[in-house]
Amino acid sequence: MQKVISPLSGFSIDRLSVYLQKIWTKTYIAQEGKPRQPTLLGHCLIGSGVIAINVAGFVTLNSFAASRAQEWLSTHDPLTVPAQSMVQPAILQSRLEEQLSEIQERRDRHAKVMVYFYKQYFISLSMASGSALAAILMAFFISRDGWEKSNNGLINAFLLTFSAALLYTQIPGMFQQEKNLKANRELYLAYDALGNQVLSYLATENTIGADPAQPNKVDKVTPEQFIPQVDQQLAKLNQLPLDFDANQVIKLPDLQQFGLPQGLQPMSSTPTNPAS
Repeated sequence: MQKVISPLSGFSIDRLSVYLQKIWTKTYIAQEGKPRQPTLLGHCLIGSGVIAINVAGFVTLNSFAASRAQEWLSTHDPLTVPAQSMVQPAILQSRLEEQLSEIQERRDRHAKVMVYFYKQYFISLSMASGSALAAILMAFFISRDGWEKSNNGLINAFLLTFSAALLYTQIPGMFQQEKNLKANRELYLAYDALGNQVLSYLATENTIGADPAQPNKVDKVTPEQFIPQVDQQLAKLNQLPLDFDANQVIKLPDLQQFGLPQGLQPMSSTPTNPAS
């Protein structure tokens, strides 16, 4: 009978430890009398670690924000037509049901947009604060020893963390996250209130606020009057606010300020006239 050899038969913790130690020795350069500095492989590992921490933070914050938003929105029941209605003509009741369905669809749409911008705004603020705090701590250790004496790996991590903090600081203004969040929240609440108004009318055939002079007065309104009022509100609320601010985009600095040689500086886009 042929003996089957497992591919893991030669595996051992000691061999794995030796293998990892060999890889570790390739991530830094040891010079006599000087601190160890990371090699290209070491810088890649440091950069990958910083990126992995940012990705893990993004995923964790996104999951937390999504669970909170789902918990808050779960208290709002769907807009369902009551079994019995005071509106007797079938054609008028059918139109009110169509309006209620449209209100439900628009309310759900703004709820999704609101939740999206809420999550992005929450993540941007949290990641910007965390990255800025980490960058400040790294800058403290770098300034203590000086840029020339500091470990290059620490400088690498600082530059990546500082870049992440700068990016997450600019994102909310660039995509107008706070403004879009508030606008869609207001529309969501407006559609929710309009839907409840239609449901109350179907049950009582009464409405409130029909007379602007007496906004708290309950009035009996015919379906022929109420349906156009709902259409008017639907036309007024028919919006999808999505604003962006291109002025918040991070701009690259002028390369001439770094004192580049004349041959490496970008050419001017405006041609000059040759001397006559």
